[in-house]
Amino acid sequence: MNKPSTQRLIHIADLQIFKRLNLLGMFFALLISSVFLNAQSPSLAKTAKPVSSMGKVSQQVSPDLEPTLKKYEKEIYFTENKGQWPLNVLYKADFLYGQAVATPNGMVMSSFDPASVGARSKWMMDEEEAKHEGRAFNTPMPALKGHAWMMEFVGASPGMTTSNRDAKGDLANYFIGNDPSKHATDVKSYNEVWYNNVYNNIDVRYYPSAEGALEYDIIAKPGSDPSKIAIKFDGIEKLALNASGHLVLYTSVGEMDLPEPYVYQTVNGKEVKVEAAYALNANNELTFVFGKYNNSLPLVIDPIAMRWATWMTQNSANDNHGHCIWVQGSDIYVVSRFSGSGLITIPGSFSTSAIGALDLNVGKYTEPASVGGAGVRVWQTYLGGQEGDENPYVAEFGLDGLYIAGYTTSNNFPVAASGTAYSGSGLSGALSEGGDNCFVIKINAAGNSIKGAVIGGGGTDDIYDMRITAAGDVILGGLTTSTDLSSNYSGSGASNTNNGGNDFWLFKINQNLNTLAW
Repeated sequence: MNKPSTQRLIHIADLQIFKRLNLLGMFFALLISSVFLNAQSPSLAKTAKPVSSMGKVSQQVSPDLEPTLKKYEKEIYFTENKGQWPLNVLYKADFLYGQAVATPNGMVMSSFDPASVGARSKWMMDEEEAKHEGRAFNTPMPALKGHAWMMEFVGASPGMTTSNRDAKGDLANYFIGNDPSKHATDVKSYNEVWYNNVYNNIDVRYYPSAEGALEYDIIAKPGSDPSKIAIKFDGIEKLALNASGHLVLYTSVGEMDLPEPYVYQTVNGKEVKVEAAYALNANNELTFVFGKYNNSLPLVIDPIAMRWATWMTQNSANDNHGHCIWVQGSDIYVVSRFSGSGLITIPGSFSTSAIGALDLNVGKYTEPASVGGAGVRVWQTYLGGQEGDENPYVAEFGLDGLYIAGYTTSNNFPVAASGTAYSGSGLSGALSEGGDNCFVIKINAAGNSIKGAVIGGGGTDDIYDMRITAAGDVILGGLTTSTDLSSNYSGSGASNTNNGGNDFWLFKINQNLNTLAW
């Protein structure tokens, strides 16, 4: 369904920065497209056909195939080329730290180095500030680092064409440079780009995944031979399959891990999974191995399947961070921090704060039965002090529950056992100390019982890592500026010496969280 065109109202005070950001976005798009497609892939520019002859038509999926295709509410803007880019560009889509460019020979994928993107963004702001203040600014623009590769289907049909689907309601215009022949107006964008008849009766569909990232399906129609599919990652020197069957791409900006493919058919209105796996041939090209399936029905190969996703948040607009995750069998534990408005019971205007500024949110989920299914939340537990902040940094499952560690500034962080799984109280001597103190807390598998400990001195004591021994003892490490640890924990080996700035500290506490070993 086409969406109606929309108008955006811009506050006059924001107009100048809007113009600057818009121009910068266009500049990046032109720069990256031109540099990669002309400098790194000159052969594409030489062999590209005129845009008008490349089959850029609206795609209508056959009614028998429509129910089989997955479709999500997320959107991708595949913008058509009407002369604003080189001829070998058919469509272009931009993502956070990434880009996809559809060419006649295949889809070109780019991954940007976030650090270099941030450095360039800072440079632009610094330059703008210098100009505003009338200062000289001679710092060279930082290089934009990234890695690009083409997904080329080996042995593709000479009759392969491209098409689009799900047109957007809004239009774009490009007036870059002073050559009117390179300007473009009323440029359309689409949610999907298809490569048709890549092999006989086999199409490739690029579309938005459930999380808004780019996903592609290989659609083998009845009577086709999917064993002929071979994908060359041109620009990637090394591909590998790990022990989990994932495809690992080694790029100059890091490794990219792609999960094992999900392959399915729709039989009598129900989705039926087909056993499948990645394989690499002698030419380091990606192929697929299939189990039994019905060749008289369409077969959909989904190499980048989004398994499930969920939100953990309060009614706040910021400070909702997922910091830890632990997988125990089919159970998934997620630990986050949040800032919320607390409990509101009085109607009318109010001003209140959370139970502390930042608190902990621990949730337990189970895996869904199938790809695309919803993860089931078993329980969600909130905990923290009432005055200060709690920030979790690490979690690990021990012998008797999930252990979570981080820092607290509250003087009433829960250390006494609550619920039926645990008893007694944990260490609490640092509750009256100022600044950040380390907390370690355990919560049982049912989420209804906790016990904690707070360790630290008069300075800042933070925890960033944790390991649990075979005996169940907990070892934690982080930084400290305290000079009274040995008086607080006599005989533990702690030092009263500060060696300047932050020092490293390491300690071991027993499973019961009431005795410091060292």
